[in-house]
Amino acid sequence: MIMAIPELTQVENLDEEISDLSEISELIFNLGTQLHQIFDQQIWQNQLQHSNSYHNDLHISNAVQAAEILLAAAIDQNKDPLGILQDLEAWNSNSQEEISLHELPTLFKIAFSLHDLGNIMDESLNFFQSGYQASEAEARSSAIAKKLLSGVIADRFVEFVQHLILETTYETNNDVLFAKTVKIIDQLGSSLLLSEEQREQAQLGLLEEMTQEQGKKPIINPFYFFNFIQHRSQKFASRGIIEELLSIWKKEMPRMKSESELQHYNELFEHQENAQ
Repeated sequence: MIMAIPELTQVENLDEEISDLSEISELIFNLGTQLHQIFDQQIWQNQLQHSNSYHNDLHISNAVQAAEILLAAAIDQNKDPLGILQDLEAWNSNSQEEISLHELPTLFKIAFSLHDLGNIMDESLNFFQSGYQASEAEARSSAIAKKLLSGVIADRFVEFVQHLILETTYETNNDVLFAKTVKIIDQLGSSLLLSEEQREQAQLGLLEEMTQEQGKKPIINPFYFFNFIQHRSQKFASRGIIEELLSIWKKEMPRMKSESELQHYNELFEHQENAQ
């Protein structure tokens, strides 16, 4: 089952009269966060009676912010532990038209504003899904980005945005340009910018999303799931690089959850499921 969405009046503003990439990125950011807000409030909470979510407007806002901070450090402060500028140089060497340092942060903003719309919408932009759908969400998000942006920004920008979105998959592949950067922003940076209470709600929300999509409570390793940032960071980079990233984001690595806390989270989730 899919559900019709309100008219996307913001899309009407994306026409050839707007030539400033920064202005377009702000419109896209507002559109992306508003669509997530509408879905979360009207469908996820009101119709499906869920309490928490993960792939929501707060996640989008934090991913955009985490990207902005990381790119500013690389471009303005020469702090680039992930080799973002090296990736840009390699990308430009294989392109007929280069993406400039000035354009790079704006394109990251556009990509992260749209990167999770495939979780809640179909590719036509005419309907919301009946619930969060993580399967193949990156491909749907990429298609949505192409539909929104084609004819609005240069084709080379659309291609780059789609590339970034497709690299937000969970699987790690550090050989692809910008893959590590995109995944770290999406999976680590966005969560690090949450408060401890917000992070707890997001984790419970992800469990709710997985349960809704799978039709049953997912089998997880609680110690890994609720200490995700700590474990996942080890998969991405060395301890030294992670410490550099934490310094750039001005955050500390969250402490590991104890067994009693893990039991508390499990009881919270069980209570929420029984209340629905």
